[in-house]
Amino acid sequence: MKTRTVAVLVLFTPEKKILLQHRSADAPVNPNVWGLFGGHVEENESPEDALKREMQEEIAYSVRTPQLLKTYENMEGEVLFREYVFAEEYDTAQSIVLQE
Repeated sequence: MKTRTVAVLVLFTPEKKILLQHRSADAPVNPNVWGLFGGHVEENESPEDALKREMQEEIAYSVRTPQLLKTYENMEGEVLFREYVFAEEYDTAQSIVLQE
């Protein structure tokens, strides 16, 4: 059985607004869908380290103290999908720069 593991971040403001990503219509995965920022956990990488790397790659944001909210698992055909969902309050001293 193949496993695909991802880590994503719920980045929220003090007013409880959440930053979401709207994927373009030509995105190779989940086109034209709203979702959370994050991505694939590489081999020998912790979910938290993957989250920090992905946030730098995608929006040039340095994650400080992410809290693990939930881990989800579901089967899609022969693939087990595992998703680690973290949350952190947005650090207003940082700018967000969309890079992907």
